[in-house]
Amino acid sequence: MANESKKIRVGVLSGGVSLEHDVSLNSGKTIKNNLDSGKYEIVDIFVAKDGRWFLEGKEIIPRDLKGRVDIVFSVLHGSYGEDGQVQSVLEKERINFVGSSAKSSQLSFSKIASKWVFEKSGIKTPPFLSLERSKIGNLNEEAVNIVEKFQGKKVVAKASESGSSFGVFICDSAEELAQALREIFEIGNEALVEEYIEGKEFTCGVLEQKAGQIEPLPIVEIIPQKEFFDFEAKYENAVEEICPAVIEDENLAKEIQRTAARVHKVLGLADYSRTDFIFNEEKGLYVLEVNTLPGMTETSLYPQELRAAGWKLSDFLDTIIKKNLNV
Repeated sequence: MANESKKIRVGVLSGGVSLEHDVSLNSGKTIKNNLDSGKYEIVDIFVAKDGRWFLEGKEIIPRDLKGRVDIVFSVLHGSYGEDGQVQSVLEKERINFVGSSAKSSQLSFSKIASKWVFEKSGIKTPPFLSLERSKIGNLNEEAVNIVEKFQGKKVVAKASESGSSFGVFICDSAEELAQALREIFEIGNEALVEEYIEGKEFTCGVLEQKAGQIEPLPIVEIIPQKEFFDFEAKYENAVEEICPAVIEDENLAKEIQRTAARVHKVLGLADYSRTDFIFNEEKGLYVLEVNTLPGMTETSLYPQELRAAGWKLSDFLDTIIKKNLNV
């Protein structure tokens, strides 16, 4: 624990090896700009694209952080940042950090593993199949078989472990699916194919001010200009984001918030998370996936929700840092 007479040293960890490197840098900048300088000493921790770590510009190994920071606030998005790897490093070195544990992060980052948890917990998610490249012979034949299993319905193919909608394809035919799988298997060995659900897209964050007390935030409706909310839509303003969402059905709004809190709980997450949904008038509400380290740029969805709930970003940071340090 930090000495109460001194500033708490917060290591802001950004960059990373994933395709979301630049987004992470922007998230880190926002965190640094909103930490109360009267309470906190900001320590810059940077992970380069090649995996090297730097502390205030000097190359280090993670163990060097011991005694240099009181807590780490990681905004490493995507692989290495959200999949439990960096959390494992920090846990091994017994360095305090904000956010979910290595185990929960790994579980949540896998779209396949998390969907099994959703199904087991009775949380509605689109029907799906999981695929391993090493177990597939002819991709064209496999795509035909999958389309038949989904009775010719449109499907969504996703890389099991990828963030910001990288490796996500909406497929109308076996030919499109085969091509999508080829591209996905260039990213990793696992793919998820699920039924395409047409409807309104929503996202809802939660905040855990005290352990076990999960508070849903205002809902955002996402209206992409394209067919779905992909990386370009997220970060190049090709989308309309309504926060708070205007939902006439009060029961639907309550269901979204209640389910976001439940997803956070069943996956064993900590501090904060954001869950993505699709709502179809006939079929109901489906959980698509959860984000354990949602973007923290000025225009990111989670900060929008905090503002709509009356939170200043600085107060949010203060709350969860002190929660983790028990001060």
